[in-house]
Amino acid sequence: MVSEANIFDLNQLRRSCSSCALGELCLPAGIDRTDLDRLDTTVRDKRTLDRGGTLYRDGDPFEALYVVRSGSLKTFVQDESGDVQILGFHLPGEIVGFDALALNRHVSQAEALERSSICELPYGRMQQVVSEVPALQRQLMRVISREVIEEH
Repeated sequence: MVSEANIFDLNQLRRSCSSCALGELCLPAGIDRTDLDRLDTTVRDKRTLDRGGTLYRDGDPFEALYVVRSGSLKTFVQDESGDVQILGFHLPGEIVGFDALALNRHVSQAEALERSSICELPYGRMQQVVSEVPALQRQLMRVISREVIEEH
């Protein structure tokens, strides 16, 4: 008979920030093990996008931030005449979705350039964890600051 203590949740292991190779590039960088475990409870199972797949569209409600786990994304805006302006290319470890923080809706689109894996950080749950984990709050502010600097 197998004891419950020896049963592993493979989905949890696959999505775990502590087991991810991007830990030093992503939000968990510099966070201790206990706080990392709390962050793990916030991350939804990873999502896979095929090439050309859309992560979010202009006007979609803001529900989460997203971490590129593998593959690559482009973010862009498209005007009424169909002209596209690329805002950025996003590689593993980068976070996308900050465009929706101000208005609670996305003002750009994100599309996979190749088959890509994405970790979803539901914003409501993440806000709760961030309020309880000061190191995570500091790291999130660093990531947002880095985004602002790159925009300039």
